[in-house]
Amino acid sequence: MWEFGLTELIQSIAALLTFLAIVTSLYLATKSKTLKFKIINEKLNKSMLIQNEYHKIVLLNNGHIQFTVVSVGYYINKKYYFCYHNMAIKKLDQVRHTETISASGNKSKSSTGQDNLLLPTYLKEGECLDLGLMPADFNFLDSKKNKKVYYYILINGKAHKIYSGMKENEFYKICKNLKKKSLQHQASNVNARSLNDVYFRY
Repeated sequence: MWEFGLTELIQSIAALLTFLAIVTSLYLATKSKTLKFKIINEKLNKSMLIQNEYHKIVLLNNGHIQFTVVSVGYYINKKYYFCYHNMAIKKLDQVRHTETISASGNKSKSSTGQDNLLLPTYLKEGECLDLGLMPADFNFLDSKKNKKVYYYILINGKAHKIYSGMKENEFYKICKNLKKKSLQHQASNVNARSLNDVYFRY
């Protein structure tokens, strides 16, 4: 007859602890490979958008893996509108010092702590990317004016959509006003594009 004694209890506890250690290690390994990011300034500010003519968001990589930011734009009524005018600024790990010599032989030094970039670009763990999204004259034909306006960020080939806090009819008016007063927004009748068009244009 089998008896459950102190030895069997110790063996059972040891087996359970081994199992829990394996499960924990697998969980941590999976978690460390998960893409994580945070958006700062995700809501569109109407007055700031009109004043600055672009909306600035900050993308933070708060995960443990490096990822690639391919493109940004707006997502309205299940359609993707690529931002032809955008700014991308990434802070450098160290201040970069450069020295230039003019045609007259004079030397000048300059320092910068950031990089002005064109997308796509990578973002390492803990890095921030400042993105300035400039609206264009989007072609909103066959679109419902009460739809929500999202913007998308294409990361590692996948589009992540974030609600801007604004409806399409209000956003449409802002785009039209920006086009009238600014030379930066000359792209007219910007049509929706598929993600493949945006992704493979590089």
